[in-house]
Amino acid sequence: MSEKNEFYANSVNVFSSLYDITLNFNAQSVVVIDQNKPQILQSSNECTIRMSPQHAKALVALLTDQIKKYEENFKFELPLEEPLLSLWKANIK
Repeated sequence: MSEKNEFYANSVNVFSSLYDITLNFNAQSVVVIDQNKPQILQSSNECTIRMSPQHAKALVALLTDQIKKYEENFKFELPLEEPLLSLWKANIK
């Protein structure tokens, strides 16, 4: 049986071309080296996923359904900051 990899990400970068969409998932954390200096944001590339635009569209549909169910079940609207909030409201009916 093959080993299953599990990743945690709190950041994602999305790139697209005519034939594929690439998701680069990252784990970001703040590093304090010296209290008198600005904090440094450290990022590590945890996982890269490439898929066809059609597959990405299907993934968006499935994730949207799950998020709507989550918000309905817990009676809680997940917060988003601009510009993501406007994008969500414009595209999710």
